[in-house]
Amino acid sequence: MKQNSTDVVIIGAGLAGLTCAAELIDKGIEVTVVEAAPTPGGRVRTDHHEGFLLDHGFQVLLTAYPTAQKYLDYKSLDLRSFYPGAIIKGEGFSEKMADPFRRPLDGIKTVMSPVGSAKDKLLIGQLRTAMIGRSLEKIYQGKGMRSFDWLKDEGYSDTFITQFFKPFYGGVMLDRDLETSHKMLEFTYKMFAAGDTAVPAKGMGQLTAQLAARIPEGHLLLNTPVKQIKKGEGIELENGDTIHANQIVVATDMDFAREHVEGIPQNTWRGVRCLYFAAPTAPEDDPILVLNGEERGPINNLCVMSKVSPEYGTQDEELISISVLGDGLKLPEDELINAVKNHAISWYGRSTIEQWRHLKTYDIHKGQPDQSDQKLDEIFRDVRFGEELFVCGDHRETASIEGAMHSGQRTAEAIINTRST
Repeated sequence: MKQNSTDVVIIGAGLAGLTCAAELIDKGIEVTVVEAAPTPGGRVRTDHHEGFLLDHGFQVLLTAYPTAQKYLDYKSLDLRSFYPGAIIKGEGFSEKMADPFRRPLDGIKTVMSPVGSAKDKLLIGQLRTAMIGRSLEKIYQGKGMRSFDWLKDEGYSDTFITQFFKPFYGGVMLDRDLETSHKMLEFTYKMFAAGDTAVPAKGMGQLTAQLAARIPEGHLLLNTPVKQIKKGEGIELENGDTIHANQIVVATDMDFAREHVEGIPQNTWRGVRCLYFAAPTAPEDDPILVLNGEERGPINNLCVMSKVSPEYGTQDEELISISVLGDGLKLPEDELINAVKNHAISWYGRSTIEQWRHLKTYDIHKGQPDQSDQKLDEIFRDVRFGEELFVCGDHRETASIEGAMHSGQRTAEAIINTRST
């Protein structure tokens, strides 16, 4: 049995673990990161497939995330931005909703569109202004409530909730029923309003690749699953080797953390299925999110990723990403592909959709931890579980890129604090 030693060992090379490692390394602390998968990234990865770039599910970077701004070099990521708005789609209708603060001319058309009443549009404008001026600390205070109930209390119509909020936040929070805490809705709305919605030119995996590049050679161990944590000693690997460490960070998903760390509460996952199609022509000309504005069909949201960043597609074909929630999670893949295509035919016509070629389906059972009102009352959950054991991940904060990265930063700061006392 081989034995190694390090100052801090981090289990998991996702956003949380890599951010924690980056902060500790910056402070001169020796770190070794172990990852069970063959590549770093956790849930933020990009595959190369037939010349296309396929993210592990439809994901975006909100450039206003404060922790992402601190640790990521946006310029080298070559970020490509989405159109600030969305298309609300249904059988027989298609309406573009633009952010009037960023697209004033299109915003005038939005005011005149039949999606939502005048009151709905006034309310969403007021929400944008309110969130821009509200601090994250203020948003996180107090008790959370079900997003659907909060929207009803605010005065939004049932039609607007169905056509806009359900598909938009269904995609963000993997929760078309809007059971998620309204704190998450306010937090994400602030981030959407305060910055751009973007992806790196070469895929979302560039976020974690950039962070992983900061780890010294030999200190990022891939294909290295952990068997058990030994408090006061270190960790034992599945291959029988031991890594001795003064402090241990569990930066995995909440299931592994709960199995190996006492005090992690039980929670459930929200899942999503992401289907990628290649097509000779794009169904939309703009880099814009298309939302299912009707209570039918498996598609929740659609985007032509090659319109956002041409690198996602090939010279001859466009790349289309489609996210599916609800009953579509249970369908066999062949039935799901047919159901998605039939739904898309009602939007774009049979001749367009018949040209689509299915590339790959990602079944993401562990998309996000449940963030319903009772689960999100405490935003900043403990990361310290003793002098030597720490836990970070999006299950310790908001289920978002910001939540994962900030929990990693908080964990590194907690470790540093133990050494200064």
